[in-house]
Amino acid sequence: MAALKVIAQGSPDIGLDPDDIALHLPSDAQLEPRAGQEILAAMAEHPQAVAIYWDIVVGDRRQARPAWSPTRVQSEPGVCLPLAVRASWPQFDPLGDPLEVERRLAASNAVVFHAPSVLTRHADPAGSTVEPVGDDPRFEPGPRPGTRRRRPSNPGQASTSIIIPSAGRCQPGATTPMLFRCLQTLALLDPSPLEVIAVIGDEYQGELPTQDCGAPVRVVSRGAGPFDFSRAINCGLLASRGELVLLLNDDIEAETADWLGRMAAHLQDPTVGAVGAALVYPDRTVQHVGMVIDDAHPLHPFQHHQLADTAGHGGDVARDTISVTGACLLARRPDLLAIGGMSREFPTSYGDIDLCLRLRRSGFRVVVEPAAVLVHHESASREATIEPWEWGRFIYRWGEVIDPWYHPGYQRPDDPDHKNRNADHLGPVDPKGSWPARSSEVHSRMHESQIHEYRLGIPPRIHP
Repeated sequence: MAALKVIAQGSPDIGLDPDDIALHLPSDAQLEPRAGQEILAAMAEHPQAVAIYWDIVVGDRRQARPAWSPTRVQSEPGVCLPLAVRASWPQFDPLGDPLEVERRLAASNAVVFHAPSVLTRHADPAGSTVEPVGDDPRFEPGPRPGTRRRRPSNPGQASTSIIIPSAGRCQPGATTPMLFRCLQTLALLDPSPLEVIAVIGDEYQGELPTQDCGAPVRVVSRGAGPFDFSRAINCGLLASRGELVLLLNDDIEAETADWLGRMAAHLQDPTVGAVGAALVYPDRTVQHVGMVIDDAHPLHPFQHHQLADTAGHGGDVARDTISVTGACLLARRPDLLAIGGMSREFPTSYGDIDLCLRLRRSGFRVVVEPAAVLVHHESASREATIEPWEWGRFIYRWGEVIDPWYHPGYQRPDDPDHKNRNADHLGPVDPKGSWPARSSEVHSRMHESQIHEYRLGIPPRIHP
């Protein structure tokens, strides 16, 4: 029978049996009375889990942690400590450094569960536990002490095809299409990408882009019919020649030379399938820094907050997320082709989320890199409307997707006119709340509203 054995800092070898669960605890940690029982119960219920970690209280503040994120562990070593590990795991060293245990779990693709319960309490941290940046040439210092970020990948940036669907719209009061401004700012990239492909349709009027933005610009026709983002991306994808492809809105403006290289660095990890960036409004507040899904609603956390305000929730470091926006999404060309590209079921809305969920279903991870910052004139390129049939298609395909990176204890105001308030990472409803342990696998089930309609015999809303 499995037993929980605590390994305190500096303790001698306590002798672990293969069935035991080893718990590394720092000297200042105090176990909650129910902690041992919850850890053993979670490990028994989930035999595939190699390790489990949980929410903690540091000082008098609860850290409501998300599901396991190998990328965040790399960005912020120690963020998932303490944790309990099966002694039978071949890479486990009971006398080793807990940071090394955490690193090995992230590097080995081990299944790690998170229990959204406070199981240990800790004194105020004395300082950073992060490894010296010099120990790994892939990283450089991050935005705050104890964090780090990947160094840009110049080869990845240089081998990227950038695909920009455009309807040829202009910003209010302007006469030049936003596409031209977008291309102009891409000239800042150093090294230059392999190529830029502008995909246009019948609605595009006026002059076609011909200028050199540091890379050759090609114009590809999307064909007849109304604006269709997914179809445009697929046309660009088939025409592209790069190892990597970047999906980019024409209302995006770049400001630096290395944002694309910072995104490309994550694709050196074969388990990562898509990478998003931090997008800010012209007033420098957040538009996108990864997405969450709550009650089937894809939402943007931290919207209209300052980027610095996201640090308390890990929003300033690279991390796993359930989806990133297609306004700026980088992936490998073969991976997108293998899953069939963008779904034509979603011509204007939800296509990017559907793409990320299909990549995850294929075994890839989706991450966001906040160090890659671009300006987004959101919805300047098309009307920000979602038709009922688009919503119907999304929830019939994905049902009620449970987002493991969105803590179940966050408040959900459920304001029907401002649903995005649910994503504002408000404080936990009940700091003593406890929920079942969860993995980072994404599962879906039919949405409650659709179950009701199914029982009433209402046909699926699948046609516009």
